[in-house]
Amino acid sequence: MNAAELIALADAHGIDFIRVAGGSNKPDGIAGKRRRVTIEISAGITEESRRKQRIEAPDTAKGKGSRVAKAAAYSHAELGIAAMGVEALHWSAAQHTIANDRRPQTIRTLMCGLRYYANKAATKDNWEATVPARREPAKRDPKTGVKLAAEPKRAVLYLESLCMLVLDEIAFQRAFMEAPGLYAIYLGVDERTWEKPLEERFRVLQQEYAGWYRAGLSMIQRGINGDEGDRAA
Repeated sequence: MNAAELIALADAHGIDFIRVAGGSNKPDGIAGKRRRVTIEISAGITEESRRKQRIEAPDTAKGKGSRVAKAAAYSHAELGIAAMGVEALHWSAAQHTIANDRRPQTIRTLMCGLRYYANKAATKDNWEATVPARREPAKRDPKTGVKLAAEPKRAVLYLESLCMLVLDEIAFQRAFMEAPGLYAIYLGVDERTWEKPLEERFRVLQQEYAGWYRAGLSMIQRGINGDEGDRAA
C-alpha cells in the first residue's frame, strides 16, 4: 500500500491526517520527544540501546593530502562488502526498517518470510482462516431516504494483509502512531476483532520480524568493524 492509498482509506473512515499532522507539530506533543515506534518496542530497544545500535563506522582515511579534514567514514562499496554473508531475509529487514526500502525485491523477500512464519504459527495455534468483516453503517436511498437492506455478513481472509501490515506500519509509522484506529480499518475489520484476536497475532509476526532486523543490524555492524568471524551464524 502506498501513502496515497492509506490516506484515502483513512479519510473514507473519518480520520483526518491534516489534523493529525497539526497535532504532531506541537512542542509539547509527539514532536517534543520521539516515542519509540512499535518495531522498537517489540525489539526491546530503548533510547540508550538505540544510540548503541546506531551503525558507526571507523575512520577509513585521515584525509591527508586531500581538500577535506576527514574523508567519508565508509562508502557504498564498503557497506556492500560488510553485508557479505548476511542472509537475504535479515538484510531486507534492516534495509526496510532503517531506509524504508520498498523495492519489489525487498518486499517480496520479507513477505515470503512473513507468510511462512504466519502459516506455521496459524497451524501450531489453530488460527481460524477468516474473521468477520467490518460492518459498514446502514445506507439510505438518496432519492427516497428509505433505509436500504444491510449487506450480508462477510468474512475476510486476513493472514496476507496481516503480514503486509507488519511492513506498512514501519513505512507509515507516524500515521499508525497518531491514528490507532487505522489498524482495524487497514484490515477491513471492526475494532473489537482487531483487539482480539488479530492484534495479538500481529504482535507475534512483528516479534519475528524484529528478530530478523536485530540479526541483520548486528551482522552488518560486525562487517563494518572488520570482524571476520561467522557473521551468518
